[in-house]
Amino acid sequence: MDIILEAAVMESTDAELYAREAALFDKKLIGGDRIADTFQRFAAEERAHLDVLFGMGAQRELAGLAREPLPPSDSLQGSLKTHADRELTSIRFYEGFLRSPLEPRDRLLVKGILCEEREHLASVLEHLKGIKEGRG
Repeated sequence: MDIILEAAVMESTDAELYAREAALFDKKLIGGDRIADTFQRFAAEERAHLDVLFGMGAQRELAGLAREPLPPSDSLQGSLKTHADRELTSIRFYEGFLRSPLEPRDRLLVKGILCEEREHLASVLEHLKGIKEGRG
């Protein structure tokens, strides 16, 4: 699988998972609207990353690719751990992507995606820390 298509698959999967879990935790948790808002924002950002990757040529290939969606977690802590792992994987992936030959415009776009993935990881880890400290 080519690197742009691989990135598009990751972004699409993450966007779908964040969106499903936002709806789940908004209904399931008291005060779940806060995490739901964060997850909805992350889903929108992951979709924006996907749009960037489509502009780099991934759209046609992604349309025909069969993908199995990740199941949402039934616990907030489990969900956050999954997202932390996925965001860390994305960060490592984009760091590697930047070592490949890229047009200057594409390099700048990938750096922007990488920056947002780092922000997602920091936010997810902050929520996990809050759970461990009892501030939910």
